[in-house]
Amino acid sequence: MKKLSIIISAYNEARTIQRVLDAVRKAPLPAEIQEREIIVINNGSHDETADILSREQDIIVLTLQPNRGKGGALKVGFANATGDILLVQDADMEYDPQDYSALLDPILSGKAEAVVGKRPLADVSLLRGRHQVHHMAPFVGNRLINRFINALYGNACKDYACAYKVFTKHVIQTVPARSNGFDYEFELLCRIMRRGVSLVEVPVHYQPRSYEEGKKIRAGDGLRIVWIALRSRFFD
Repeated sequence: MKKLSIIISAYNEARTIQRVLDAVRKAPLPAEIQEREIIVINNGSHDETADILSREQDIIVLTLQPNRGKGGALKVGFANATGDILLVQDADMEYDPQDYSALLDPILSGKAEAVVGKRPLADVSLLRGRHQVHHMAPFVGNRLINRFINALYGNACKDYACAYKVFTKHVIQTVPARSNGFDYEFELLCRIMRRGVSLVEVPVHYQPRSYEEGKKIRAGDGLRIVWIALRSRFFD
């Protein structure tokens, strides 16, 4: 029987954090998961995120000041997690916790020690409205980065940027990563692939938000990700 730690980094997510926590609590879990903990890292928020979290009774809240980047927050969450399996959940409403069972299955069945989600990228072309360019631009860059990383590491995953990632505690404890921004998760995956750790991709649901709605990753993060992939492959 396993314990699951759900790690949520929240930076100015007062608009969505309550709904995310409610969805996480309602998410069905496989029978093998007998215990669950929710760890929220309030990563330097200056909106009402802290007030909302202070009213929650069944979560662990870790507060960072100032903001340490998403990677810095995840490192703190991982270090404080007591579960056998660690799952990264975003604090917005782009991802659906109803996908937890599918994400956990490769680890629980022994097929993998790391899992990354795969968003339905083809559906982005169906988006309409004034925010369409904000939704599509990151996916164009994402596809180029995926091809670059696959060429470096001989893999075939299609969506390394997907925020849904699941790891065994052993992987997190034995595969270090130096980055602290959005590139942290890419560095972690690159190092995992370089070490030959089994990595599986699982389709997940996705509802993108625009920059006006709070999306934070920028084009500059893509350049850092390319450098991280090169550094992890040839220099570290």
